[in-house]
Amino acid sequence: MLQYLHTLQVLMQPGITLQRNEVIRRYRSLKNFNKEVLKMICMTEFFSISKNEKGELTMV
Repeated sequence: MLQYLHTLQVLMQPGITLQRNEVIRRYRSLKNFNKEVLKMICMTEFFSISKNEKGELTMV
């Protein structure tokens, strides 16, 4: 899953935290989403994803 985090950067602004269900909803709303990445997001256990001011994503 960590290799796919760069795909999720377009979903978030710096300094924001999204819950798991919001990440999935926003990823599905992308025009050209990858079904394999969506499966990985759904199968991975995490509570939220946050993006810091430097643009780095972290999973909690």
